[in-house]
Amino acid sequence: YQRIAAEMREKYAAVGLVYVTNTGLQDMKDQRTLARIVMGDESEYEGGANPRNRVQELGSVYDIGAPLEAALAYHHEMTYKSHSVESLGFLCKHAVNRGEVGWSFVSDSVQAHDHIMQTPLGQKLKEKGLCFVRRMTDAEAEPDDADAKGKIYNHWQQSWMTDDPDEAQKAAEAQGLTVEWKDDPDEGRIMMTRYYKSAFEY
Repeated sequence: YQRIAAEMREKYAAVGLVYVTNTGLQDMKDQRTLARIVMGDESEYEGGANPRNRVQELGSVYDIGAPLEAALAYHHEMTYKSHSVESLGFLCKHAVNRGEVGWSFVSDSVQAHDHIMQTPLGQKLKEKGLCFVRRMTDAEAEPDDADAKGKIYNHWQQSWMTDDPDEAQKAAEAQGLTVEWKDDPDEGRIMMTRYYKSAFEY
Protein backbone atom coordinates (compact mmCIF):
# COMPACT_ATOMS: atom_id res chain seq x y z
CA TYR A 1 0.00 0.00 0.00
CA GLN A 2 2.77 2.45 0.90
CA ARG A 3 4.56 1.80 -2.40
CA ILE A 4 1.52 2.42 -4.59
CA ALA A 5 0.53 5.46 -2.49
CA ALA A 6 3.96 7.00 -2.99
CA GLU A 7 3.87 6.28 -6.74
CA MET A 8 0.38 7.79 -7.08
CA ARG A 9 1.40 11.00 -5.29
CA GLU A 10 4.56 11.28 -7.36
CA LYS A 11 2.74 10.87 -10.70
CA TYR A 12 -0.05 13.24 -9.69
CA ALA A 13 2.48 15.91 -8.70
CA ALA A 14 4.32 15.45 -12.00
CA VAL A 15 1.43 15.42 -14.50
CA GLY A 16 -1.82 16.05 -12.60
CA LEU A 17 -3.30 12.65 -13.43
CA VAL A 18 -3.18 9.17 -11.96
CA TYR A 19 -4.76 6.19 -13.71
CA VAL A 20 -4.87 3.02 -11.62
CA THR A 21 -5.95 -0.26 -13.25
CA ASN A 22 -6.11 -3.95 -12.42
CA THR A 23 -6.27 -3.33 -8.68
CA GLY A 24 -8.37 -6.41 -7.98
CA LEU A 25 -10.51 -4.29 -5.65
CA GLN A 26 -14.11 -5.53 -5.61
CA ASP A 27 -15.45 -3.19 -2.91
CA MET A 28 -16.09 0.40 -4.03
CA LYS A 29 -15.17 1.61 -0.53
CA ASP A 30 -11.65 0.32 -1.14
CA GLN A 31 -11.54 2.20 -4.46
CA ARG A 32 -12.61 5.35 -2.64
CA THR A 33 -9.78 4.88 -0.15
CA LEU A 34 -7.37 4.54 -3.06
CA ALA A 35 -8.67 7.76 -4.67
CA ARG A 36 -8.32 9.67 -1.40
CA ILE A 37 -4.57 9.03 -1.38
CA VAL A 38 -4.39 11.83 -3.94
CA MET A 39 -7.64 13.70 -3.31
CA GLY A 40 -7.73 13.94 0.47
CA ASP A 41 -11.03 14.99 2.05
CA GLU A 42 -14.01 15.88 -0.11
CA SER A 43 -15.83 19.21 -0.11
CA GLU A 44 -19.59 19.78 -0.10
CA TYR A 45 -21.54 21.00 -3.13
CA GLU A 46 -22.51 24.68 -2.79
CA GLY A 47 -24.71 25.19 -5.85
CA GLY A 48 -24.40 26.46 -9.39
CA ALA A 49 -23.14 23.43 -11.24
CA ASN A 50 -24.57 19.93 -11.47
CA PRO A 51 -25.29 18.35 -8.09
CA ARG A 52 -24.49 14.65 -7.89
CA ASN A 53 -26.49 12.17 -5.84
CA ARG A 54 -24.53 10.37 -3.14
CA VAL A 55 -24.09 6.63 -3.35
CA GLN A 56 -25.31 6.22 0.22
CA GLU A 57 -23.30 3.18 1.20
CA LEU A 58 -20.07 4.84 0.04
CA GLY A 59 -20.32 8.18 1.82
CA SER A 60 -18.68 10.83 -0.36
CA VAL A 61 -18.97 8.94 -3.64
CA TYR A 62 -21.44 10.40 -6.13
CA ASP A 63 -23.12 9.33 -9.34
CA ILE A 64 -22.23 11.04 -12.62
CA GLY A 65 -25.06 13.56 -12.33
CA ALA A 66 -26.60 12.77 -15.70
CA PRO A 67 -28.79 10.03 -17.16
CA LEU A 68 -26.85 7.04 -18.46
CA GLU A 69 -28.10 7.70 -21.99
CA ALA A 70 -26.89 11.31 -22.01
CA ALA A 71 -24.18 12.15 -24.56
CA LEU A 72 -21.87 14.37 -22.53
CA ALA A 73 -19.84 16.77 -24.63
CA TYR A 74 -16.13 17.14 -23.93
CA HIS A 75 -15.83 19.86 -21.31
CA HIS A 76 -13.61 21.49 -18.72
CA GLU A 77 -14.57 21.56 -15.05
CA MET A 78 -13.45 25.20 -14.71
CA THR A 79 -15.63 26.48 -17.53
CA TYR A 80 -18.57 28.40 -16.11
CA LYS A 81 -17.81 29.37 -12.50
CA SER A 82 -15.19 31.33 -10.62
CA HIS A 83 -14.21 28.31 -8.55
CA SER A 84 -14.34 24.56 -8.84
CA VAL A 85 -13.06 21.50 -7.06
CA GLU A 86 -9.30 21.01 -6.80
CA SER A 87 -9.41 17.43 -8.07
CA LEU A 88 -11.80 14.81 -9.37
CA GLY A 89 -11.75 11.06 -8.84
CA PHE A 90 -13.58 8.57 -11.03
CA LEU A 91 -14.31 5.05 -9.82
CA CYS A 92 -15.54 2.19 -11.99
CA LYS A 93 -17.55 -0.75 -10.70
CA HIS A 94 -18.53 -2.33 -14.04
CA ALA A 95 -16.72 -1.54 -17.27
CA VAL A 96 -18.56 -1.68 -20.59
CA ASN A 97 -17.25 -3.65 -23.53
CA ARG A 98 -14.67 -1.60 -25.38
CA GLY A 99 -16.07 -0.10 -28.54
CA GLU A 100 -17.61 3.22 -29.46
CA VAL A 101 -19.00 4.00 -25.99
CA GLY A 102 -17.86 4.14 -22.42
CA TRP A 103 -14.57 5.99 -22.79
CA SER A 104 -13.65 8.89 -20.50
CA PHE A 105 -10.96 10.99 -22.17
CA VAL A 106 -8.67 13.47 -20.43
CA SER A 107 -6.36 16.05 -21.93
CA ASP A 108 -3.37 18.16 -20.95
CA SER A 109 -4.51 21.78 -20.70
CA VAL A 110 -0.94 23.08 -20.87
CA GLN A 111 -0.41 21.43 -24.25
CA ALA A 112 -3.86 22.59 -25.38
CA HIS A 113 -2.89 26.15 -24.44
CA ASP A 114 0.42 25.98 -26.32
CA HIS A 115 -1.34 24.70 -29.43
CA ILE A 116 -4.25 27.14 -29.45
CA MET A 117 -1.99 30.15 -28.87
CA GLN A 118 -0.45 29.48 -32.28
CA THR A 119 -3.83 30.15 -33.93
CA PRO A 120 -5.86 33.34 -34.56
CA LEU A 121 -8.51 31.95 -32.18
CA GLY A 122 -5.95 31.76 -29.37
CA GLN A 123 -4.95 35.38 -29.91
CA LYS A 124 -8.61 36.44 -29.92
CA LEU A 125 -9.20 34.58 -26.65
CA LYS A 126 -6.20 36.35 -25.13
CA GLU A 127 -7.48 39.74 -26.25
CA LYS A 128 -11.20 39.41 -25.52
CA GLY A 129 -11.63 36.72 -22.87
CA LEU A 130 -14.72 34.51 -22.56
CA CYS A 131 -18.42 34.76 -21.85
CA PHE A 132 -19.99 31.44 -20.91
CA VAL A 133 -23.79 31.34 -21.18
CA ARG A 134 -25.98 28.74 -19.51
CA ARG A 135 -29.72 28.24 -20.04
CA MET A 136 -31.19 26.44 -17.06
CA THR A 137 -34.61 24.84 -17.43
CA ASP A 138 -37.54 25.07 -15.03
CA ALA A 139 -38.48 21.93 -13.06
CA GLU A 140 -42.09 23.10 -12.90
CA ALA A 141 -42.37 22.99 -16.70
CA GLU A 142 -40.74 19.62 -17.31
CA PRO A 143 -41.88 18.15 -20.66
CA ASP A 144 -44.27 15.18 -20.77
CA ASP A 145 -42.43 13.56 -23.68
CA ALA A 146 -40.06 10.89 -22.31
CA ASP A 147 -37.40 11.53 -24.97
CA ALA A 148 -37.35 15.27 -24.29
CA LYS A 149 -37.39 14.69 -20.53
CA GLY A 150 -34.37 12.38 -20.79
CA LYS A 151 -32.26 15.18 -22.30
CA ILE A 152 -32.84 17.51 -19.33
CA TYR A 153 -31.23 16.62 -16.04
CA ASN A 154 -30.28 19.84 -14.27
CA HIS A 155 -33.04 22.41 -13.70
CA TRP A 156 -32.13 25.67 -11.97
CA GLN A 157 -34.01 24.48 -8.87
CA GLN A 158 -31.76 21.41 -8.66
CA SER A 159 -28.57 23.29 -9.48
CA TRP A 160 -29.08 25.99 -6.85
CA MET A 161 -30.90 23.77 -4.32
CA THR A 162 -33.91 26.08 -3.99
CA ASP A 163 -37.35 26.65 -5.52
CA ASP A 164 -37.11 30.40 -4.88
CA PRO A 165 -35.89 32.38 -7.94
CA ASP A 166 -34.66 35.22 -5.72
CA GLU A 167 -32.53 32.84 -3.66
CA ALA A 168 -31.18 31.19 -6.82
CA GLN A 169 -30.26 34.57 -8.31
CA LYS A 170 -28.61 35.74 -5.10
CA ALA A 171 -26.52 32.55 -4.93
CA ALA A 172 -25.55 32.87 -8.60
CA GLU A 173 -24.51 36.49 -8.24
CA ALA A 174 -22.44 35.57 -5.16
CA GLN A 175 -20.48 33.25 -7.48
CA GLY A 176 -19.80 35.99 -10.02
CA LEU A 177 -22.60 35.24 -12.49
CA THR A 178 -25.01 37.70 -14.08
CA VAL A 179 -28.60 36.47 -14.20
CA GLU A 180 -31.51 37.07 -16.55
CA TRP A 181 -34.92 35.38 -16.32
CA LYS A 182 -37.02 34.53 -19.37
CA ASP A 183 -40.65 33.44 -19.13
CA ASP A 184 -41.60 30.95 -21.81
CA PRO A 185 -45.21 29.76 -22.21
CA ASP A 186 -44.07 26.18 -22.82
CA GLU A 187 -40.82 25.93 -20.85
CA GLY A 188 -41.67 28.01 -17.78
CA ARG A 189 -39.19 30.30 -16.07
CA ILE A 190 -35.76 29.93 -17.72
CA MET A 191 -32.68 31.06 -15.79
CA MET A 192 -29.98 32.49 -18.07
CA THR A 193 -26.57 32.99 -16.50
CA ARG A 194 -23.48 34.62 -17.96
CA TYR A 195 -19.96 34.30 -16.64
CA TYR A 196 -17.19 36.57 -17.93
CA LYS A 197 -13.58 35.63 -17.37
CA SER A 198 -10.10 35.46 -18.80
CA ALA A 199 -9.52 32.49 -21.10
CA PHE A 200 -6.54 31.49 -18.95
CA GLU A 201 -6.17 29.93 -15.51
CA TYR A 202 -2.88 29.85 -13.61
